[in-house]
Order: sequence, then C-alpha cells, then structure tokens
Amino acid sequence: MEYKFQTAKGTEKTIKLVRQSDGSYRATIDDRNYTVILDRVHHNQLHFQVDNAPHLAYTAKSKNTQFVWLDGETVSLEKVTGGRRAKAAQAGDLTASMHGQVTQVLVASGTQVHKGQTLLVMEAMKMEMRVKAPYDGQVRQVLCKVGDTVERGQVLVEVAAS
Repeated sequence: MEYKFQTAKGTEKTIKLVRQSDGSYRATIDDRNYTVILDRVHHNQLHFQVDNAPHLAYTAKSKNTQFVWLDGETVSLEKVTGGRRAKAAQAGDLTASMHGQVTQVLVASGTQVHKGQTLLVMEAMKMEMRVKAPYDGQVRQVLCKVGDTVERGQVLVEVAAS
C-alpha cells in the first residue's frame, strides 16, 4: 500500500508499506527502508516499533485520508494504489480481481500477446493468480511493477485487440 503525505516543512513524500512473511512491514520513505512491527491495535491506537524503537500513534479516518497523530504532530496520509492514483477501467483493461501484491511482470508496453498468455502474476491471500490476455493484441501500457500492492479493481495492464 502507498500513501502520500506532507511533511511539516511542506514537502510531499510517499510511504510504501509492504507486509513481510513474518507479519512485520517494510516501510520505505525516500529510498530508506524501516522495519515496522505492530504490537497492538486498539480502536484508534497503534502501538508499534520502528527499527525496534517503540511508538504510540492515534488514528482517525475520513474517506481516503488517514490522519495519524505521532510525537505531537498530526500527518494526513492520502491513499495511493500501485504507485499511481487509481483510474477507472475501460475496455481492454485488465484489473486486479482482489487486493494483493504483484510478483512478476512478464510483458512491457508494445509487447504482442496471444489469448491466454500470462501477462503478470500476483499473490493474494497466499494464492498465486495469473493475469492472462483475454484475446490476441498488443500491450498499450503496464501500470504496475513487481512489489506493488494493488487494490481490487485497480487497472494493471491495458491491452488493445489486434
């Protein structure tokens, strides 16, 4: 999952959270990685560790914005999907059937594809799902990359029929 936020100095940043197999999260901000472990979630309180340092945060949500109070400062996080804002699906667009993580991208823009060809692979709920071309055509655009966390209905690949 990715969120955009603004620092106290007004700089826009992106935080990317990726769940690890041990239940922790890898948080990436400005190409710097942090290990985040949730100790306890209770109503709007988060007890967690960042690189083994304990923290307490309070949260509130309004539509697609998550407000987090941490260390005397409130930050608003706006949800972003797959590193891009979600766009509405159109004819020829292949979308994620459920929330998951992209594990392989097997095509690029301009690639000629055949009906049934696997274009990308994603993992959701410990299951591997292959996203396949619905018909012969050409990939117009790939809208995700390996490691992206995607939401249900998010456009992953645009394919034009040939």
